Amino acid sequence: MSKLHLEVFTGSEQAFQVTSTIVYGEKDAILIDAQFLLSDAHRLAAQIIETGKNLTHIYVTHFHPDHYFGLNVLHEAFPEAKVVALRNTVEDIRNTFEKKVEQWKPSIGHNVPHQPIVPEELTEEKLILEGNDLIIKGGLQGDTPNNSYVWIPSLKAVVTGDIVYNNTFVWTLETDAEARHKWLETLSELENLHPEIVVAGHRDYDVPNTADAIKHTRKYLVAFDEVLAGNPSSEEIQTAIKERFPRVKALEIGLVLAANAFGVKK
Repeated sequence: MSKLHLEVFTGSEQAFQVTSTIVYGEKDAILIDAQFLLSDAHRLAAQIIETGKNLTHIYVTHFHPDHYFGLNVLHEAFPEAKVVALRNTVEDIRNTFEKKVEQWKPSIGHNVPHQPIVPEELTEEKLILEGNDLIIKGGLQGDTPNNSYVWIPSLKAVVTGDIVYNNTFVWTLETDAEARHKWLETLSELENLHPEIVVAGHRDYDVPNTADAIKHTRKYLVAFDEVLAGNPSSEEIQTAIKERFPRVKALEIGLVLAANAFGVKK
C-alpha cells in the first residue's frame, strides 16, 4: 500500500470557486469532481499531467453542473480514466443536463459543453488507489439531496462535495427548513470522522482545507434559519448574513438568490 498525496484545484470566480481534488500515489491518481467551465477544466488537466500520474477514475459527487461540465475536457485529456458516480447522481445528471446546458449557455457560451458526459454507475461505494480505500458515502443532504462525500482514511481527509463550504456564502436556495436540519445532521456525520483535511465543494482561495470549513457551514446554516425566523425581506436577509459573516466575500450570488427566494415582500 503506497502513501497517498492530495492536491486541491479551485476554479475561477465565474465558476463559483468550485473545487476538484487530485488524490495520487506512486503511479496512479483519482480525481474527485470535474469543474464547471471548460477553461478551468483545461487548467485542471494540466495540473493532473504535471503530477506525472496515470488517472484511473474521475468521481462526481453530485449532479450540479459545476461539478461535471468539465468532464468533456478531462475525458479528452485522459480517455482511459473511468468516469463514475453513484446511481442517484447518474440518474439526476441524466434527467437534468439538457436543461442545465440551456440555462448556462446564454451567459457562458462556449465555456460549457454542448453534450455533457454522463458518468457510469459505480456499483461499489468505494474506489481503491494503490491499496488505499477511498470510501464513498452517498444519499446525503447537502445543498441538495443525493450529495456524497469521499473519506480517505489513510490521509484522514474527507472530500465533501457541496456538503461543506469553506469561508464562502452557502448555497441554500434549493433547501427548506427540513432539508437544512438534515444537512446539519450530515455535518455531524463528517465531524464524527475527525478529519484533519476537509475539502469543501467551494472555497475561499485564502483559507486552508481544514475542519474549520465544517464549523463555518454549520454556523452559516444556523444563522440562516435564525434570520429567516423574523420574516425578513430579501434586503434584510442579505444585511443580516453579511453582518454575521463580515469576512466572507465569495459566492455572494448564493446569498442574493436565496434571499430573493426566501425574503418576504414588504
